[in-house]
Amino acid sequence: MTFSFFVLSRVASLPLWFALSDSAREHQFRVFDNLRPVWKSLSSIDTAANSLDATLLPRLTQDFFQTLDHGSGTAPANGASAAAAGPTAMDVDGDHTASANGVPASSDHAYDRPTTLFTERYLEFITDLIAQLSTRRFVRPYLEHIHFVVRCQLSPLYTAASGKLFRQMLDQVKFYMGFEIDDKTGQPLTDSDMIDAHYLKLTRLQKVAYKYFRDELMPLVLAPVSGIDTRTSLVGHLDSLSNDKLFDLAHRLRLLPDEASDVASAPAFYRDRKFLLEVLLTAHERRLSQKHAINKLPLYPSEVSTS
Repeated sequence: MTFSFFVLSRVASLPLWFALSDSAREHQFRVFDNLRPVWKSLSSIDTAANSLDATLLPRLTQDFFQTLDHGSGTAPANGASAAAAGPTAMDVDGDHTASANGVPASSDHAYDRPTTLFTERYLEFITDLIAQLSTRRFVRPYLEHIHFVVRCQLSPLYTAASGKLFRQMLDQVKFYMGFEIDDKTGQPLTDSDMIDAHYLKLTRLQKVAYKYFRDELMPLVLAPVSGIDTRTSLVGHLDSLSNDKLFDLAHRLRLLPDEASDVASAPAFYRDRKFLLEVLLTAHERRLSQKHAINKLPLYPSEVSTS
């Protein structure tokens, strides 16, 4: 246990932030201001960015995504040696018929038991990392940066018959990703804190919409915040945008990495409409607090809860 914790404390620590874009990393340093001097010292080392501490988790995550994308039929190609700072575009045709995870939308993926077992165990591994504060504060920003949950939800395994346990474990990852705790201090966040953070995101969305997309999103700009924080209402407003403008909106809200700064040169993965919509919805939809979720549970077992 001691050796395992020592290894995890290295691969899930500050060097992992080499995988973040400059803007995402700067945002984290505004929160964790005490880590900035440590980062300056670390970044002055020439080999730090290519060290095992900085690259192991991104490489493992890239292998995980390749397994999700290809199923049992195709093994990951050089996954362990590929630089995986974030989600990368797979080989797709120029007609944009790929799904949001870079694979053909019409392809039929087969997942054998070893493949599904690997994906389930990796989600368990990720859950362990974000459930502990010492590793959570470094791993969670990375997972948000690569849109880990969104990519898993848009993978073929998520809707496959063999993906029941995968979906359940992904729910656990989503639970801990949105856990109501201050990653810096470890103090619990109140309902008021969570609502303030949620409204701040929606207010910024309205400001960006008013400044750059006034013609298409004026109803969203004029609507009360409480009227646009559900998935249904957001889809109703955002569906009016073209693919290029949807990309531009996500980029201006800093939901895309620096390498996807221009729609013409961005990898095909970031230009997929389904992916862009899901990223925007995940970032701005209202989440049910833990207290409200518990209150909604039945007092006695039901057919649904025991199935």
